[in-house]
Amino acid sequence: MSITAHDHHNSHDRLDNDDSAIPTFDNRQRGDFSTEQFSQELRLVSPGGDRLRYTLGLFFNTTKFDRTFNRGPLFSIARWAAANGSDQLSGISQLEYDVLPSTTLIAGARYSRERIDYTFNDLVAARIYGGHSVDYFGTYKLGLQHKFAADITGFLTYATGHKGEAYGRPLSVSSWTLGARWAARSRRQTERLARARAEVDSAKVALGERGPVWWNDGSEDMNRHLVRNTRYASWYEALGDIE
Repeated sequence: MSITAHDHHNSHDRLDNDDSAIPTFDNRQRGDFSTEQFSQELRLVSPGGDRLRYTLGLFFNTTKFDRTFNRGPLFSIARWAAANGSDQLSGISQLEYDVLPSTTLIAGARYSRERIDYTFNDLVAARIYGGHSVDYFGTYKLGLQHKFAADITGFLTYATGHKGEAYGRPLSVSSWTLGARWAARSRRQTERLARARAEVDSAKVALGERGPVWWNDGSEDMNRHLVRNTRYASWYEALGDIE
């Protein structure tokens, strides 16, 4: 399985900030902002009906931000350009094993490398600031899932998580989760959809669009056929010459 995503956004701002209508007293600020993100995920998934199931994957994401700003030329002069970017590469794995027909053990892990780069170029002061940071981290999940009925599943999981410097101060967390899922709503929706389709089919049969034909002369039923696939094909083609 392959999942690819790409997003690119540009914005531009312009502002007359001299608070004056005098043409010769013109002080303005303007800036441009650009962001681009690309991600690619590859997954290898085992057949869903096996007792032991696995998912293996690789994930790559790169994000870039670029910003320029100019203000002047009369007062409060500023002119700078800034850039920030992050790259993340992760390996993902998950195993599911049915110890009993209704009980499943789950174990998953993720290991990531994240790099952040930034630069700030103050064009007025002729100074450049920049740097980078690299972070390696791993997270995992352990879980137990039991199906009490066809539409009721209970689960208990313990999971760890990590938020890197791309989102602010690095933070690692862990949590326990105990819960249950009830699929009755989904089942009711499926039943309502099946009933609606049956009612539509019955109405079309009553109108003669489906079901047994109403004539008894042995003629072929050409309902729900394209005209070009019926004996009326030549007649239909001739209609195009009438215009």
